[in-house]
Amino acid sequence: MHPKAKLLLQLLFVVFVSYVIHAALYRFTSLGQTAAEFQFSLTTLYLFFGISTLTLLSILALTPQRFKDNLGFVFIWLTLLKMGIAYWFFYSLLGNSTGFNPIEKRQVFIVFAWFLATETYFSTRIVNYVQ
Repeated sequence: MHPKAKLLLQLLFVVFVSYVIHAALYRFTSLGQTAAEFQFSLTTLYLFFGISTLTLLSILALTPQRFKDNLGFVFIWLTLLKMGIAYWFFYSLLGNSTGFNPIEKRQVFIVFAWFLATETYFSTRIVNYVQ
């Protein structure tokens, strides 16, 4: 198996395990009652960020060899694009200053930060395979 494809499978495994842990935290604690009232479910968050992270890393993995010196810039631009799309997607929650649930806002930020950290880790591994 190609090393880059192996990294993408590892990413899927990390996303699945983190989702299971996060869902178990909600199921077995009192957070589950609060999460039932959220506008965006945990599954929606993980699907959105998981698909966008997988797309971003796939683009990095498939970037031609001639752009190897610019992979860092490609990563930065793709991350900025992902942040813009995420803000647009979650605008009803993030852009609303009145009537918002601070716990839900925190959840979106925590999931976003987790996926940003994992995609940064896996993108550095992809860049190291290119060199």
